[in-house]
Amino acid sequence: MPELSGFLRASFELIADWLLATGDKGRLHLDPEEMTRSLAQKISSALRKAEILLRRLIWALAAEWALTDMPERAPDKRPRDRAPKPYRWRFAVFPNRPYNARAIDMLNARGRTGPRPPVRIGLILDRWRTLSGLAKDPTAAARRLARRFRQMKRANAIIPLACPVPGLNRLPGELGLLASFSLHETNTAMRKLILDSS
Repeated sequence: MPELSGFLRASFELIADWLLATGDKGRLHLDPEEMTRSLAQKISSALRKAEILLRRLIWALAAEWALTDMPERAPDKRPRDRAPKPYRWRFAVFPNRPYNARAIDMLNARGRTGPRPPVRIGLILDRWRTLSGLAKDPTAAARRLARRFRQMKRANAIIPLACPVPGLNRLPGELGLLASFSLHETNTAMRKLILDSS
């Protein structure tokens, strides 16, 4: 299995540091039970941007690994009668965003009735922990995605390319540069995968 390139290693470390700073801002490491709505919105926005950057980098890493000789998946030795671990939020390598044509009508019909619902901190905590874990060790997710890319290539399925995401230019300093370079890095790796004839 190839090692992470210098760019990818530095990028994952940069995102991990940013997630740590975001967690400090919201005191997420203390497992808060409540949070102001404005702070929850700021943290959710930062986590959404971190998720986009991590997804791009994991795509780039998986595309590189899909071009190398990867070992077959080891058989699962876990007992089958064990219940799956419950989770509230899951990182998706291919996000599914269905479009609802009636969404605006539904929002207008609902209107404002009573006080706003409380902020669901459990989802923010789960998302922060999951993304922090991925930033520290992305190899398992990239390995799974590399196998999926190889299956897609064998099936002549369409392999996606990363698109620019509005709002990433508002990231601070080095993260803004990372957002620009990661788009180029990811699509370069994906094009190599598409053009590879093996």
